[in-house]
Amino acid sequence: MERPGAEPEDSKGVGMLAALTVTAFGAGIHLPRQESRIVPTKVDQTPPFDAPGVREVGPGRYVLNFGLTVLASRAPATAQITLAEAMSGPDHAPAVFDRGRPWIALAFVLIGLAYGPSLVRLAVETPFDAFGLRVW
Repeated sequence: MERPGAEPEDSKGVGMLAALTVTAFGAGIHLPRQESRIVPTKVDQTPPFDAPGVREVGPGRYVLNFGLTVLASRAPATAQITLAEAMSGPDHAPAVFDRGRPWIALAFVLIGLAYGPSLVRLAVETPFDAFGLRVW
């Protein structure tokens, strides 16, 4: 139920979408045309990629964006956060979960499950007779 004088919830989303669209087109963000595409092998010879660095898009645009972000909403949040109640308290949990060793062991088991197959494959399939590189 809406309060008198309050804006609907959908208007915030529409406003954010409009702000994003205006910002994207105002900054010149668009899909590249056929003539503006570059050859991947010649990226370092194609402007503006031949001179990398930070460029200013427009005078004061960062400050304007930051200021409008800070000042855009002065109303407090209207959403009420409802927290769920626990089904049981800490009295019903086994005492072993209060110690750190089972959690550390579980972490090592999960890490072994995640990285174990890759490490086994590397150990089985890696040729150890390859020549090394001399780095000095």
